[in-house]
Amino acid sequence: MQVPISQIEPLFALDAVRVDRYIAMLKDGKTPPPIWIRTAPRVAHPFRWRLCDGSHRLRAATLAGRKMILCRIQENW
Repeated sequence: MQVPISQIEPLFALDAVRVDRYIAMLKDGKTPPPIWIRTAPRVAHPFRWRLCDGSHRLRAATLAGRKMILCRIQENW
């Protein structure tokens, strides 16, 4: 499922080398594995989705100028 990046609560991506690898992958036209997200709590929360796994892929997609990212929904997190 493709989800707008702006709807996902970001987490810090600490490994710049890993982020750069994903950016290179995107620029080469390759698709990284989907990130995992879950529904964010609705109470006073500006994002629709909360990131479970894939902070480096999400950061790379953002830096590469992507508006959408491939995701999988995590149930019962």
